[in-house]
Amino acid sequence: MNVKHLFLSFIALWMAGCSPTEQPRHPLLLQAESCIDESCDSAYAYIYNLTDSFPHQADQALYGVLFTEILHKKGIHVGNDSLITASERFFSNNGKGRRWVKAMLHLGITKSRNGEIEEAVEWLKKAEQESLQLDDTLKYDVALALGDLNQQENCQVLAKRCYQDAYLLAQQTGSFSRQAHSLCKLIRTADKDSISNYIDSSKKLLPRVDKTLQSELLGCLGYWALQKDLQDQARQYLEKAIELFPNDFAALQLGNLFEKEGNTKKACELWFEALNTNEDEVRMVALEKLIPYYKNTETWRALDLSQLLNDLLKKHHSIDQTEHIAALQEQFDQNIIRTKLLKRLAFTLCVIAFLALVILFFFGYHRKKMKQYNKVLSHIESLQKQLTEQEKAQPLPKEWNLKEALHENNTVHRFHRLADKGKEPLLEDWTELSQITEQYAPGFCRFIHQNGMLSERDTHICLLIKLHFQPSEIAVLIGSSPQTVTNSRVRLLRKIFGEQGGAKDFDEHIREME
Repeated sequence: MNVKHLFLSFIALWMAGCSPTEQPRHPLLLQAESCIDESCDSAYAYIYNLTDSFPHQADQALYGVLFTEILHKKGIHVGNDSLITASERFFSNNGKGRRWVKAMLHLGITKSRNGEIEEAVEWLKKAEQESLQLDDTLKYDVALALGDLNQQENCQVLAKRCYQDAYLLAQQTGSFSRQAHSLCKLIRTADKDSISNYIDSSKKLLPRVDKTLQSELLGCLGYWALQKDLQDQARQYLEKAIELFPNDFAALQLGNLFEKEGNTKKACELWFEALNTNEDEVRMVALEKLIPYYKNTETWRALDLSQLLNDLLKKHHSIDQTEHIAALQEQFDQNIIRTKLLKRLAFTLCVIAFLALVILFFFGYHRKKMKQYNKVLSHIESLQKQLTEQEKAQPLPKEWNLKEALHENNTVHRFHRLADKGKEPLLEDWTELSQITEQYAPGFCRFIHQNGMLSERDTHICLLIKLHFQPSEIAVLIGSSPQTVTNSRVRLLRKIFGEQGGAKDFDEHIREME
């Protein structure tokens, strides 16, 4: 009787262990999952009206993966990782497979964007390892995410290697958009001599992708032409890229082109436009270009931009930490190899000896690298101290004339700051700005306020043009777009002065008025 009970208990336990795990069943979630790899917008349409609470845990876990993936593909920062962490934990305990790999992938991306780099490396490398037996589309997503992490942490060699893997996988999927996206990443990370290897492929993809990717490809082609000193060709590529779709990387490169041609004013406008990007690398390059220019013209702006640059630099790792990130990935790869060896040679002394040697090697290698890292860090601190002393030793600027003093007025300064922060002024701010302007240009102020000829918005545009605000700043301050500001200036040229011409002609008339 006891034997029978034991046998039945064993069968029950075996059946419980072999029973299928809980699977998602919500139809909208399953439809979103089926199309998200090819169309993020379609997937978003399916889950848009869903709440984040489901009666079945499997549906909740799938929702967490889909929701986080959509946010990442749209370039939206995910500050809280609790939702995707819960999804990873569920799929880890319930069948693993493709959904589990996706959960690890997007948990790694979230950790990376939140600055938790070591954890991000761990999750992404786990996703890479687990995706080896899965489809090329998922392997492409993992390779691209690893490339982005290494690029973010300045591990250029590893970033290029990951992007090359992503490009090969994109070719295997047959997706032109994936090929174009990975090619853009490759061109931007490749050295000057190897960029040409990807140019012909980029040109062939242009007619096969949508306008967004066409703009990205043209921006990279412009970058390549600029590296080759083909300035006319670079201009054509970059202007076409910006015309097709807003492209901050292309704006940065076009600004560099204008700098080469000696048109610093136009270059600064484009560098300011590039500051709108979500890519920290592009923003840092744009800031490094703008700061030296404004040190000699508008000291306060140079200080603001320097603060922005310092904030970005704090988010990124120094040289020794960059090496540490690369070592973490190498160590993870080595650990995978070591695990396989342990499984094969677990009962032999050779395995034990091999592992001991590997540990000793990495311990010595780590100590050696740490000495090098500390040396480099000391050198950087010394350079920073020298730079601080030089900045303190700089003489104060000479007295400004009346109009220059007005440009340094606290109110004008406040308006520039509001534009930099993307905020609109209050009504009392506009009144104060108008009163200050009237002190040195009373005739101009009477003219723009006479007979109710101009609307409040038109009056504000005239006032800001008079004070030499950039069109991009004006657009922010009046709550409009740069193109709308340009169109308004052309219209006001006809309305006020009765002339046909461009926006710059209107600016000249306004600034000549006393």
